[in-house]
Amino acid sequence: MLHSFKYSILCALRNRSQLFWTLLFPIMLGTLFHFAFSSIIETTESFSEIPVAIVTLAENETSDAFIEMTRQLAEGDEALIVPQYTDEAQAEELLSNGDIDGIFYVSDKIRLIVATKGINSSILKTISDSYLQIFSTVSNIAQTRPDMINEVIEKISGDININQEITLGRGETDTFLNYFYALIAMQCLFGSFMGLHRVINIQASLSPLAARRNVTPTRKMVMILVDFAASVCIQFILLLVVFAYLVFVLQVNFGEQWGFVILTGFVGCILGVSFGTLVGSTLKANPRTTEGILVCFSLLLCFLSGLMMQNIKNIIENSVPIINRINPAALLTDAFYCLTVYD
Repeated sequence: MLHSFKYSILCALRNRSQLFWTLLFPIMLGTLFHFAFSSIIETTESFSEIPVAIVTLAENETSDAFIEMTRQLAEGDEALIVPQYTDEAQAEELLSNGDIDGIFYVSDKIRLIVATKGINSSILKTISDSYLQIFSTVSNIAQTRPDMINEVIEKISGDININQEITLGRGETDTFLNYFYALIAMQCLFGSFMGLHRVINIQASLSPLAARRNVTPTRKMVMILVDFAASVCIQFILLLVVFAYLVFVLQVNFGEQWGFVILTGFVGCILGVSFGTLVGSTLKANPRTTEGILVCFSLLLCFLSGLMMQNIKNIIENSVPIINRINPAALLTDAFYCLTVYD
């Protein structure tokens, strides 16, 4: 049995087509995901301090308070703006050159001019509106209840938290992580190619190698079990290589429960090889035809799990939830997500 197990592993390692689809293709696709999503996150989700010019047109209580507020917003590790205190001509030149995103004209009123519409312009508009609302409130209270003005200013200056932040786990809920979970599910399902070829190499009517194996004294059940075990071992080793590349090279977050993550991957490998064995045993067609059917069906399952379209699984959940309950790729993707996000 050990002799058969050894040569089953060697046969699997010499199949370059299988190694490409189960090792190189997931690594290449994961690399493309990394560079594509990194650029998207950098342009849409990353935030840096907003450069802005402050032009004082008239010095009074309003302008002094606003300038003090901008200085506070520019301090600390979580600075919101980078103010430049300039005259009107220099501020307009900076805005036209694209060096700043907006200009605050400060007098008894606050006036804002921005270069283009966008998230930075919205933030500057929010700063201006918030200041005017707070200043108006404090002024009204100072006129009607001057005895409460110190208490009001103290409360406004402090942090007010009416919500309590809790977490269900230690993981991150990155929008694009689901693509990498679906990628691992695809790699597991591509183990079906090994299961298919193991079946082909044991049916005498499908290949000359199988015909020679069937005249040996080894029982057919032993050959089936040995080939299955060898395929699962090779597929699991390849899965660990893909895991290592995603985690240590691409820095993909799979959480901290690595024991359960690897166990889930091992179950996925068994599932993939079993799926290929089932298809190869059921369909008595030409091996190339059977392999084509297996590729199409595997990719369809991966598509439904969110590999090509992120929201497809949610659409299915709202329309035909039973598909998500029986789709092995979707179940593996959900398992990796839960292990990453929840305790």
